[in-house]
Amino acid sequence: MVVNPGYEALTRSRLVHVDQYYLRADTIAAANAALIAAQSAVSHRQLPAGQPAVNRARSDR
Repeated sequence: MVVNPGYEALTRSRLVHVDQYYLRADTIAAANAALIAAQSAVSHRQLPAGQPAVNRARSDR
């Protein structure tokens, strides 16, 4: 954990709260479902020529 009392978002109590209430399997699964749904809405015409969707993010590195 990266605790920094100088930043409200990084206090130990805030990080513990986020860990307990937000970083759960069900919330991660829901977020993944939303991301997959948004990605599926992207038309193949919007993708760079010759690049499959699964490799597009890797080419940005």
